[in-house]
Amino acid sequence: MVCAKALVMSQQMTKSWLRRRVEDAVRGGFTRAYETVKVDPPKFLLQLRVAYGLPITTFRGVYSVDLATVDGVAESVIRGGMKMAAAEGAGLGIGGIITIIPDLSILAGITLRTIQKLSLLYGFEFNTEALDRRRQRRRRGHQPRVAGETGCQPFRAPRNPANRRTGQR
Repeated sequence: MVCAKALVMSQQMTKSWLRRRVEDAVRGGFTRAYETVKVDPPKFLLQLRVAYGLPITTFRGVYSVDLATVDGVAESVIRGGMKMAAAEGAGLGIGGIITIIPDLSILAGITLRTIQKLSLLYGFEFNTEALDRRRQRRRRGHQPRVAGETGCQPFRAPRNPANRRTGQR
């Protein structure tokens, strides 16, 4: 009986160890993949200023630019992403089913870059110091235990006016 319990416990520990290893490997792979395809914000800001003549020094300066101008630049960014995706699809489409995995991963990278460029173009900076600090804490194994640590407020059900006298929610 004791040996059976010890065997079950060792299997559970092995599974949790194995699961942790797999999760860490997958997380590390996705992180490295993201690092290779992510947009460099200062470089993209310089590109916007030179190629499109936008009078901005930061991405928050986009709020002072006419929306029609920003929409025109956004259409150009989308067209560029579509051209890249078409060229990639044509190139890897020749390989047929054999090249479907690289084809999908490259297409996902192109899509991610286009979304990042559009978010930067409309003034949303996706790399913030708070996000970097949160990532660092997660790498060290810190998990938020209280709702306030995540920056979110706990959900509270709205009061029902019919139950105002009883104090029920």
